[in-house]
Amino acid sequence: MSANIRLPDIISTAARSRVLISSEGADRVAVFVLSARGAGGLFCDRAGQPDLYYTVFGLGGLVALGADLPQPRDLRPCCDTGDGAAAGASFIDCVSRIRCLHCLSLLGNAQPGDAWRFEQAIARLDRYRSADGGYSHEREQAAQGTVYAAYLVEQAHQDAGIACPDPERTIASLDTLRTPDGGYTNHSGTPCGTTTATAAAAVLLTRYGKREQARQAVDYLAKLRHPDGGYRAAPSVSLPDLLSTATALYAESLCEPLTEKPPFLPTTAFIESLWNSDGGFRSHAADPVSDVEYTFYALLALGALDAIHHSKTEINSTFN
Repeated sequence: MSANIRLPDIISTAARSRVLISSEGADRVAVFVLSARGAGGLFCDRAGQPDLYYTVFGLGGLVALGADLPQPRDLRPCCDTGDGAAAGASFIDCVSRIRCLHCLSLLGNAQPGDAWRFEQAIARLDRYRSADGGYSHEREQAAQGTVYAAYLVEQAHQDAGIACPDPERTIASLDTLRTPDGGYTNHSGTPCGTTTATAAAAVLLTRYGKREQARQAVDYLAKLRHPDGGYRAAPSVSLPDLLSTATALYAESLCEPLTEKPPFLPTTAFIESLWNSDGGFRSHAADPVSDVEYTFYALLALGALDAIHHSKTEINSTFN
């Protein structure tokens, strides 16, 4: 297998959104992101509860926007992997802590003990290695891994600066998650792929030099573009959503040249339609609530679209 190819990650890609958003628009988004921070330092979920997972997107959004984080030390207790709570942390807790530490470093708040914190959190991810060589985000020592977990584990190792063990086995495990229609899913036996799983597989395949397989995955994603802009979550879904759009565009931005580029104006119009007056973004047309997770995905979608179309500027007059 080819060596791990260093690719733009989702934060650096999301940072490209600043090419397509006016400074006033970016300020509005940053104000919304900061407003979602709870009293204890963590960012809040949709119910207003502090949550480590949502903090990943809050911090990532601030980094992408080039904004500052007031009182970054408030987050430090939540990133300490030496306490009892961290020792019993879930898969999502582990990868979220690693990404938060990485974001704090990008925000200028790296600390001397962070290398140890990275090592401890990475070591705990070994519990989620599956028998097929992949990883499962659902349970420890599962028989079969998921694309979602494989992608997050790779991202966590990149964040920590630690080589991912036995990547050949992880990439090989994706074969059992390929669907008959050419996509990927998180559970074998499913007839149709999903956008998020296929996008994650495309990123991993690109990262490890499996370009033909990655190309096939990206071609599958193109079939899920909605004619009015955005991407659908699966062939059976009629309307597009922001998560599917962001992940598909990110995967496509890494696999250029594309067979057919996503249309610029309809895609940006779809993303703009999900921008709320509070400065945040919602997940889809029927969702009225902004949150930091989907606000980050909006930045990722715009940044990836800019990467694909090489800094077109038509959107500058719209996102302000």
